[in-house]
Amino acid sequence: MTCGRPITIPDFDSPDASSLRSTANANDTFRWRSTIARKPLAIFTAGLVFLGCLVAMLVAVVRFGGGAVSTIQTAQSRAVSTSNLKQIAKALNAYANDYGRYPPAYTVGPSGAPLHSWRVLILPYLGENERYESIQLDLPWDNAANRQWTNVVPDVYSHPRNEGLPGTTPYQVFLGPRTVFAPGQSISPKDITDGRASTLLVAEVQPDAFTRSWMQPTDLDFRQQWNQGYGGMSEEIRGMHPGSILVTTANGQVHQLDLQTPVTTIQAMITPDSGDSVPAGTLRPVVAR
Repeated sequence: MTCGRPITIPDFDSPDASSLRSTANANDTFRWRSTIARKPLAIFTAGLVFLGCLVAMLVAVVRFGGGAVSTIQTAQSRAVSTSNLKQIAKALNAYANDYGRYPPAYTVGPSGAPLHSWRVLILPYLGENERYESIQLDLPWDNAANRQWTNVVPDVYSHPRNEGLPGTTPYQVFLGPRTVFAPGQSISPKDITDGRASTLLVAEVQPDAFTRSWMQPTDLDFRQQWNQGYGGMSEEIRGMHPGSILVTTANGQVHQLDLQTPVTTIQAMITPDSGDSVPAGTLRPVVAR
């Protein structure tokens, strides 16, 4: 059936049809080769753009991001340490509630040599009963019977930045005459007549090269500075962060304390009944976030 007009079917084998096919094929080949010829240039250009972006990002991180990353890391480590100090202060006060007195800075053996630190004595109040019961308190901390624990630091005594001295802890008390942790003595919370809010219990400081373990009965010995009575705390103490250390007072509050704080002010804060006042702004409370 047709629409009334003749239909002409092309002869695909005619010379004219062959010529048309050849021309079409030639045009397709040209376009294909042109596309292939342009692809390396496009790929090369895209690569240059990507590389430029990558370099720009790296420069931005170095110039601007490095400080931001460091600030974030410092804030995180301070937050962890603040939590640790709060738990330690709570454990010290719980020990004092049960025994009527704070633990001594260290226990001593028959010869008078130090055996164990206060950090060991408050382990049950930190949820470390199993560890505490496995430690032989009548033998020195570094005796073979106790050596399995010397490098295994409880979480509450560990610090994110304490990587250089494995097995150690930055949490120490102040030793010195008439302090809360005077060697060979222990006091009751009732003896803190200067006020619990301004009397220091524990500080966060860098362990020195002589510290070998969190169990070791060594702390911040202020007896020499006590006799001298001058200078700043930074002469003997390095903080885990530049410029200041974290401390906790007897009421459980955590503060920042400047490393340039005079020794006389430190003496006022580590004695429970000296009657000395602490200058306003010396202790800067750390607000938990």
